Amino acid sequence: MTPETLIDTARGLTSDASIEDAVARYFDDCPDSEAQRESAMEALAMRLWHQRDARDLPLIRVLTRRETALRRHLGGCGDALYALCHLLYRQGHVEDVLLLYAAKRANLDAGAMLEPDLLTLGRSREELLHFLDGRPAGTPEDSRLRQAVERAFDSPSHDSLEALCAAADDYLRD
Repeated sequence: MTPETLIDTARGLTSDASIEDAVARYFDDCPDSEAQRESAMEALAMRLWHQRDARDLPLIRVLTRRETALRRHLGGCGDALYALCHLLYRQGHVEDVLLLYAAKRANLDAGAMLEPDLLTLGRSREELLHFLDGRPAGTPEDSRLRQAVERAFDSPSHDSLEALCAAADDYLRD
């Protein structure tokens, strides 16, 4: 299966479970080496990056969860995770702060490579904190997430949201 075939297939699916099944089939077609699977994920993420289609959000979320889990195991950040996180940022859905935070916490390299500004999702502080306040609380991780979001607003790593996007565009250019 090609990246284009998976993207087209995922656009016609309605549940995360069915998208996850399609993604599993995509990777089942890959050779067994981790390097080749990583290359297949990068090809898929780059195709999504260049298309930037809002219809791909469910697939981007599934792939971000998968790549985050892989990065916990392999280490590093990789261009695929970087691109997927920036795609989530550009879509700007507050609930994706959870995926972005998980990706940043996958390992030390991912935490350094993925800009803290991503946690703002280009939204206001009030919108993000309202979302976080509406979630069930109680774990230390919730407190760390809130602190990370507040730090992203208090000490941005880029002068503007446009500069953040331009940096990603420069990095991911063909």
